[in-house]
Amino acid sequence: MSGYFDVHRGDWDAIYSARVGSLRWRMNRRFRKAVLGRMAFTLEAFSDIAGASVLDVGCGTGELGIRLAELGAARVVGIDSAAEMVRTATEHAERRGVAGTCRFIHGNFLTHPFEGAFTYTAALGVMDYVADAPAFLRRMWSLTERHMSVSFP
Repeated sequence: MSGYFDVHRGDWDAIYSARVGSLRWRMNRRFRKAVLGRMAFTLEAFSDIAGASVLDVGCGTGELGIRLAELGAARVVGIDSAAEMVRTATEHAERRGVAGTCRFIHGNFLTHPFEGAFTYTAALGVMDYVADAPAFLRRMWSLTERHMSVSFP
């Protein structure tokens, strides 16, 4: 699956970065309401973010983690199996001035050796690609101190 996301990184990135008013922006607002809605839901659920830590599983281009860093998260770690998504997330964090707070990892969430737990964990738009949902959710919960946000699908 990571090969698809490596090739189509720009399409996913455009959901959040398309120029306001452009055709792509209008199409995303119309046809990707679920993507935008789960982002809004999670930002609200994690509203007490100041000084907290966040793990974003399947971080894609990093939009959720970067927004949380901009809102005051002390530490954001994003992990994704697609190397191009991770590269883009890192570039976005640098450009938006939160590279010191955000770290994006190319790897496997189920086997990566994280250093401790996180105040908040999120997996948005990931469950369609998970072969063993119970194991995935158990791992997420084991890394969660306060709140976990997972979208289905």
